Amino acid sequence: MSDRCREGTACRVLAWPDYRSARELRSLVGSYARLLLGQDDVVLGLWWDPAHDPDFEDSVGAFQRAWITALGDDCPGPVEFHDADTDPSPRFDAVIALPSKKRELLASPALTQPVRVVGSPLDLKLLITRAALATRERAWRWGPGMPRTASDPVWDGLGLDANAFAGALVVELYPGGRLRTLHFGGALIHAVEPRAEDLREHLWWCDLDRAHRLYARDPADRIEELRSLARLVVIGEAADDHPRRNAMLDVALTYLADDGVIVLRSDHFPHASLIARELEVHRCWAPPGGDRSFAAVRRGAVAAHA
Repeated sequence: MSDRCREGTACRVLAWPDYRSARELRSLVGSYARLLLGQDDVVLGLWWDPAHDPDFEDSVGAFQRAWITALGDDCPGPVEFHDADTDPSPRFDAVIALPSKKRELLASPALTQPVRVVGSPLDLKLLITRAALATRERAWRWGPGMPRTASDPVWDGLGLDANAFAGALVVELYPGGRLRTLHFGGALIHAVEPRAEDLREHLWWCDLDRAHRLYARDPADRIEELRSLARLVVIGEAADDHPRRNAMLDVALTYLADDGVIVLRSDHFPHASLIARELEVHRCWAPPGGDRSFAAVRRGAVAAHA
């Protein structure tokens, strides 16, 4: 999928209708384009090729007439026209397979990479749903403080420098679709995410493949080869819904090197559960006006030398 969707902007769907066919244009508008009304996550692009299509003004006019006929509105919503001469390789994530030009579109220079083929209005509904879920996932995970760059407030608030783990093993448990620890330059990231296959398929911005190693298994089950090696372990926010949340914390402890640190949502793990595991809170941070709080915890002096 395109980098455009991975970075969180609208997902783009391309169609190449027969502008001479009022019937096909009405079908495009009535069955597909109408589904995009009020949607901020998906945009329809119309391919126009002067070598095959009527004049640009005539093609736009034909589409506008179809829009008015089907929807009774003279403003064609979230639609972009793309000229094959001036914009030969636009970035798109899916194509609508209209009967008249399906073969030509799939073979055209407009598609410079593999894309999803939308063969029915139901396929488009699923695409819209997935795009909306991706948008909500980005907002829900760590909110405005979700670590992505060296200046992001969560890592800064916890006193963790972007170069703090260069060359060191870093483990993310239950990260969802976004690796927060890519913030740390040169870190060797091992991610444990049981939903990895589904996330990579349905979230265009998913970057789990950027981990040095990805384990598609329950993060509450210990991976022996990681024992005592991690300088940083991050427990993702999805741990709040995990039935074995405390077991996940116990597993995180087994991965931790003597000088390592665990980052977690402190509102997910009561202070008593940290004390019971001889963990000391090194630093806390909470975004202004939010209900989230984060903590960097380390082993206590006695536990570290036991």
